[in-house]
Amino acid sequence: MECHCCKKDRPDTVVDAAGTRYCRPCWDGMHRYMAHLYREAVGLACSNTAKRLENIKEWDIDYGEKP
Repeated sequence: MECHCCKKDRPDTVVDAAGTRYCRPCWDGMHRYMAHLYREAVGLACSNTAKRLENIKEWDIDYGEKP
């Protein structure tokens, strides 16, 4: 079957929930890339939250109340 991504005709195709066919190398690569994006997004969210918490702590010390 033909892969939706690389357009090669390979026997080892995977079908996603929408019915789109991918060959195994494209499927694995796509999931590795999505996992990388997820980890990056979670790390960014965690660092932003940590920065906000630091700002709130500094505000508490300086002004005695939360912004």
